[in-house]
Amino acid sequence: MVNYEQMCRGLGIPDGVDFGKEHWASSQAVLPGDGKIAFLEPGFVEGISQTPISAEVRAALVDALGAFHASRELRCLAWHCHWLLFSEAKESNVKIAEWPKLPGTLEERAPLFYAIVCLSGFPCVQAMHRKRNIPEAITSDTLEDLDLWIRHHKAHFGRWGFKEMNWLTHHLSGILVRLGRLQFCFEQYPSDFRGFRRRGQDRWILLAEAGLKIRSDGQFADANGQAPHPSIRETRFLQETGRASGSPVTPKGAVSAEIETFDLEQWEEVLHKGDVVLGVHIPDIGPLVPSTCDQSFRQALHFFSEHFRDRPFTAFTCHSWLMDPQLEDHLPEKSNIVSFLERFHLHPLPAADHRQTYERVFGDPEISIEQAPQTTSLQKTIAHHARSGGHWRLGGGIIFPPEIQPSAVSADFSAPPR
Repeated sequence: MVNYEQMCRGLGIPDGVDFGKEHWASSQAVLPGDGKIAFLEPGFVEGISQTPISAEVRAALVDALGAFHASRELRCLAWHCHWLLFSEAKESNVKIAEWPKLPGTLEERAPLFYAIVCLSGFPCVQAMHRKRNIPEAITSDTLEDLDLWIRHHKAHFGRWGFKEMNWLTHHLSGILVRLGRLQFCFEQYPSDFRGFRRRGQDRWILLAEAGLKIRSDGQFADANGQAPHPSIRETRFLQETGRASGSPVTPKGAVSAEIETFDLEQWEEVLHKGDVVLGVHIPDIGPLVPSTCDQSFRQALHFFSEHFRDRPFTAFTCHSWLMDPQLEDHLPEKSNIVSFLERFHLHPLPAADHRQTYERVFGDPEISIEQAPQTTSLQKTIAHHARSGGHWRLGGGIIFPPEIQPSAVSADFSAPPR
């Protein structure tokens, strides 16, 4: 058996890059005795069923198998990563916050290493979906992300590769599905805002938690990398018998400087930090046509009540450059982006900056705005605002299930009382 140190030396993995060393002996103990790993054979890649892999990507994956056949250490590492994700011990191991990036020499040697590891788990994902009676078409749409990201790498860098292993672990662990235009992923609500609903009415408010450092424009003090200013204020929140007081978030996604008090006989709390939510993600499969987004949200209400009755959620949430309320001021009123943004209750995010905006619009989060391409109208708009001294940034958004039409939502979507 190849030990962990031998594997690292053979593949040029430097000290400090940890591929789950503590589990190495366990994974290697169940390595196929003949050394032949099924998912590293061309027949597996070529014949795996119900897999939305394009012909050109499939050919690239088959070609990439040569590197594994030439290196015992590489085969052992591939098996180890597969075992971490898909063995009976996966519940403890998929909690790894981040999979390590491949060292440069190893990435050159096996640029589709993680893509092969992802593909190795497709039968496991398909089995998980079948247990929940999820239609095969939804499974196929969900797993299409692997193909999309491999082709994205080729388009961006001019060569085959794959850098989205951390993202694909959501698909592989069964917590993310694509329903039409949008993806939905089980998450814990991470933000310091509380949601309240007016009892018996379709009215919602967001109140900031206590202790948030906020600028005069209602954004977090560290937004856009700016240093704290002496005039920064700190939010207050107080919940006591019969009432809650705090700083509400305005429709423009800014924390108000005013303190308002709400009667809890008239308002009920419906969202709190740590609650189970469905994160909304937007795959790169075309424009955000409003009607297709409508259909995705409606489908989500039905889908999760039918296939995940054991996992109630409190809200749909989105953290994205698309949640920047400034987009409403600079894009046409009827644009797809504005239509998507206006569905949400907006709120600011700490340390929000322009990087994701630049990555999605220009293809490079680090690009100088003076060198940014201005081929499309969106690129021109983003560049003009930045050159005029403006700052783009991430934002957060929330949609509560009763806001999705039809408005009658099953009790299955209500979280258990806290």
